Amino acid sequence: MTRELYKTLVAGSSALAMTLALGASAQAFDTVQWDWEAVVTSTVTTSVTADTVLTPTGINQAENLQETFGDVSAAGSVNAVAIVLDPAAPVPYPTTELALVEVGGQAMGNSASITSDVSIQYDSLQNLSGLDPTTAALITADSSALSIANAAVDSAATAVGNNLTVDLAYTDPQNAIAIGNNVQNALVAATATSSVDTVAIASFEGLGTLENPVVSSKATAVGNNFSAKVMAAPPVVVTP
Repeated sequence: MTRELYKTLVAGSSALAMTLALGASAQAFDTVQWDWEAVVTSTVTTSVTADTVLTPTGINQAENLQETFGDVSAAGSVNAVAIVLDPAAPVPYPTTELALVEVGGQAMGNSASITSDVSIQYDSLQNLSGLDPTTAALITADSSALSIANAAVDSAATAVGNNLTVDLAYTDPQNAIAIGNNVQNALVAATATSSVDTVAIASFEGLGTLENPVVSSKATAVGNNFSAKVMAAPPVVVTP
């Protein structure tokens, strides 16, 4: 409140007291106007520095250079598998007696795996292309199962251009550090196909209670794949 406004209010109060004493109605003031303008300029600068001090007990240093030129293919197939059941066994048969047919195809251009229980430092370069470096390499994986009787089927096809896996499972927290550089170049056409056809199962009970499906068919095609994991190793259990 400004000083002038304060004076006006005081004067108005005096006038109001006088009019009340005289028995007449009057108003000291009808309106009050208050204008307030503020311009605020502020700058906030935040700086955070975190220092991690470790003393590794060992070090795993790796240099990985992989180059592949050309096509890679893999195929797996199973046809006409029939499980003959024991006619003397009681029917229906338990699911524990259900056989499993596994088939797969895996095609990969470049693949590397680095594992350690101490600190890791690595530098990795993977290049993949056709015989002519300006053309694409064909990475093809096929898996098929046909005409399977009285057996579950697990079919999987995987086509990968470049793959690198880094796994650090430390026992001492001082070793919980992995530093690396990973470069993956893939000029590739990756194709994965998994097919399952004509699977018949009869005279088995409880098929709906199986933990795994009766038919599993998976296909995965990847150009570049990289995985890094740093975690404490599981405790060692000493058996007597």
